[in-house]
Amino acid sequence: MTSNTRHATRAFTLIELLVVVAVIALLIGILLPALGAARSSAFTAVSANQQRQFATGMNAYAASNGGQLPGVNSREGKRIWDRATDATMLDELNRDSSLPVQAYDWITLSVGADVLPVNRHARFAHLYNEFADPAQREVTTVWSGSLGSLGATQLLQYLQQSDAGAMTACSYIMPMGFQYHGRRRWVGGGPIPPQVADQFIRQSEGIGWIDSTSGQNYVPSLVQPNRAYMPRLDRLQRPSLKVYNATGTRLYNPQPSGGDSFITVDGSLRGGVAQGSAFGDFGPVHLGSRAFGLDPSSDGIAKRVAFRHKNRIVTAMFDGSTRTMTPEEAVNPTHWFPSGSILGSGNVSPGAENYVDDDRVIN
Repeated sequence: MTSNTRHATRAFTLIELLVVVAVIALLIGILLPALGAARSSAFTAVSANQQRQFATGMNAYAASNGGQLPGVNSREGKRIWDRATDATMLDELNRDSSLPVQAYDWITLSVGADVLPVNRHARFAHLYNEFADPAQREVTTVWSGSLGSLGATQLLQYLQQSDAGAMTACSYIMPMGFQYHGRRRWVGGGPIPPQVADQFIRQSEGIGWIDSTSGQNYVPSLVQPNRAYMPRLDRLQRPSLKVYNATGTRLYNPQPSGGDSFITVDGSLRGGVAQGSAFGDFGPVHLGSRAFGLDPSSDGIAKRVAFRHKNRIVTAMFDGSTRTMTPEEAVNPTHWFPSGSILGSGNVSPGAENYVDDDRVIN
């Protein structure tokens, strides 16, 4: 005998459904901050490891090049600086992946030619994109102010033709205080006068500080450099306290013009606008820094982009160690300038004076 039995199906009530939704929302609210914190910590660890590799590469380069530090005063950097208006120099950069893409480029010499494209513009984009800080979310295009210089227009054209139109914004900078000679260089025409020959670095021997408010690579009243310093590892004191590279950005433009995004890059061969280049900056000590943006009167965007790791920057020191710094810790001049330099009284970020003695000597 066959019997047809009807089984009743019980549905969720509205109240039960709301309870389930509330529980799910509560779990999401509990888990998301933890997941976000774990993700942020992972980004910081990845960034620190990459920066440590840069420092390892720098030490290898110095060991093979008489102690020279990568940058504008390296053999390669000076070669590009001296020929920054020579189109044949650009041709050479497009055929040799071991050459920096700009006079201030320290990353190429820290990572080696084997992993870099041969074409200069592809190499430039590769340095910014492939060696990007995972926490860097901004993009950059070529600064309109650099388009009159050799290399910048060509870089912009490359980006436009590659359909990207932009690169990841600068992730890491090297303190420019360690790239320059401590002594002044002779900037007059003709031979160096005998009476000053022992007090100046010849132009052919490097790019140094210039005692002029209108001079290249100079921020008035910021720091009087230790004139015994040379951009060499054996002239660097306290390497565990000196920053080789740090998370930051270049160049922040609070009032962009000419279609620029608010973060742009100096794409020329020489680079070296008064406050930095595509790869360097004077650091958070400089109140007007366009890489760190600690000036209280600024809009805070550059500071947010630079201090993107839980309101901290990540740094690699010359000895290969890494650390994070809050804005208050980052203004310590010890980290950004050679020991024995003198902190000035102008363009200095608040709090920097707390880290120097009464004579304003940088340790």
